Amino acid sequence: MGQVSDLPAALDHIQAKAIKVLGLFQIPHFVCDGFAVQEHGYPRFTVDVDLIVPNVAFAREKLSMNGFQENAGSSMTDRETRVEVDLLPGGGKVDLGPLTLPMPTEVSLEPQFLSLEG
Repeated sequence: MGQVSDLPAALDHIQAKAIKVLGLFQIPHFVCDGFAVQEHGYPRFTVDVDLIVPNVAFAREKLSMNGFQENAGSSMTDRETRVEVDLLPGGGKVDLGPLTLPMPTEVSLEPQFLSLEG
């Protein structure tokens, strides 16, 4: 793909690609942020894929072996499309706020969307 001319299609492709890699290595996940909000019927523009995983370092290692380039922090970039995938720590926090991210437990080759239910 090189340059992303159709961002929504590229995002769908990269989400599926990343989830397939995670599934092959038995890594549970949740899709969160823009994709999860859209899945629940709320319009939201997004330019990346956000995934919650139990072990960010292990997920980064496996994605980097399968077409993704490691960036600073917990971000990865698909080498083909340049679309970013952010890996977030299940059971952890991403900033100083009160929110602790849920711990994914289900391994799947299909997107596991984070619920909006409390």
